[in-house]
Amino acid sequence: MAKADPDLVGYWVEEYEGLVSVFDVKLSKDGRCYEVLEIECEGTLRKPTKLLGQYRATAWLTAIEGVHFVTCKVADDESWPEKHRERLKTHPYTIEKIEIAKDKVVLTSLRPEFEPFASAKTRGELEAAVAKNLKNPDAFDFKSEFKRAKEAEVKEVLKLAETEKR
Repeated sequence: MAKADPDLVGYWVEEYEGLVSVFDVKLSKDGRCYEVLEIECEGTLRKPTKLLGQYRATAWLTAIEGVHFVTCKVADDESWPEKHRERLKTHPYTIEKIEIAKDKVVLTSLRPEFEPFASAKTRGELEAAVAKNLKNPDAFDFKSEFKRAKEAEVKEVLKLAETEKR
């Protein structure tokens, strides 16, 4: 586990096809990982219309064969559909390739159905499978590009999430 990069702390936003995703990233007390809240909504950043979900995770940076990844352990949430919660019991970790620039983060998702990843039960097994398949294009899925945002820019999404959480 690499030391947490304080440049990742803050709000990160992706808007696409009528959806908005906001990540609120905070540094953990020990400075080695992050506490992450993801809020997904329909609408736009300035005018979100419907909360789709909130996800909490503990995340940390990992270098695998010289490539940077972010590993997340997703926390269970009773509001999620049972199917999602059942999968989380056996596959609580996600790993995404991460490219960090000053005001931009690009995440490249792993294909969860790719057999070496699908059969991994622990973080160590998943990281080993990633290391063996770094150059395999079948192992990777889509890219998501997040831009840094200020709290004032995400306030409507935060307000919607707080209102619908009650």
